[in-house]
Amino acid sequence: MTTRGIDTPTDPRFDLETDFDRYDLHLAIIPLAFLATAVASMLADITLETALVMASMVGLVAMLDGMVLRPPNGHGGV
Repeated sequence: MTTRGIDTPTDPRFDLETDFDRYDLHLAIIPLAFLATAVASMLADITLETALVMASMVGLVAMLDGMVLRPPNGHGGV
């Protein structure tokens, strides 16, 4: 149902196929990269600074992909 161009949900449940898009994935990748490298720095012989640099590079790639290479265009970003 649409009111003044705004979609109003008729079913309040979360639908993974329609409510989750690639930009949500980008937002999830960045903190997960920091978490994974922090755990890796504890388990392996990697300094925390090196782990943070690696996580920053993963976050940078995710941001570049989402904002520069395939920016949102109002139609799902594809």
